[in-house]
Amino acid sequence: MTSLALLLTLACTAEPEACADCDTGTEAVVEPYACGWDHGDPGTLESDGALVGDTIANMSLYDQCGEEVPLYDFAGVWRIVFATAAWCTTCLDEVAALDDHGEAFVEESGIPFGYITLLFQGPQGDPAVPQDAPSYHEYVGSPRIPVVSDPERAFLAATPYDGSVLPGKCLLSPEMELVHCWTGADNDDDALDMVRAEEGL
Repeated sequence: MTSLALLLTLACTAEPEACADCDTGTEAVVEPYACGWDHGDPGTLESDGALVGDTIANMSLYDQCGEEVPLYDFAGVWRIVFATAAWCTTCLDEVAALDDHGEAFVEESGIPFGYITLLFQGPQGDPAVPQDAPSYHEYVGSPRIPVVSDPERAFLAATPYDGSVLPGKCLLSPEMELVHCWTGADNDDDALDMVRAEEGL
């Protein structure tokens, strides 16, 4: 055995996942996030703008379990991002109903779909911080809905939504394309009809 072959053998035996020249016959297992989200980023997404029809920019968000989660890890299913501020008490009734609304749509259509609640402002109107997500999650009331803080307000820069009206919502395709953005409460049905149309229903 040559010296190079011996070194590669030792490296693969000690740390197979770190050896690019080894064929171990197994794939590395990526554990879900602590809150249960999968790592859904296919690794092929690239933003091309901030308008409807563009692929949204990736951004660092912080979920209710305290973990940093890139937006692209929520790819793979249709999403409505519900963008709001922790001080918006008038938004709370709708926030509490998101889970039932989303589950009813999935059951009726069979289309993979989910909400994301995104905080870009904290309870005092200041920029949201990671700690805002777990405290706000009690209003959502479902472990299935991610509640994320956006300290850099990156969502506002990456979409047509400017934060002036609460809540703001954007429909994202499984490929993270901005399909539709709108504002106001209880008007998600048009967006869900768009999903049905895109899926041929």
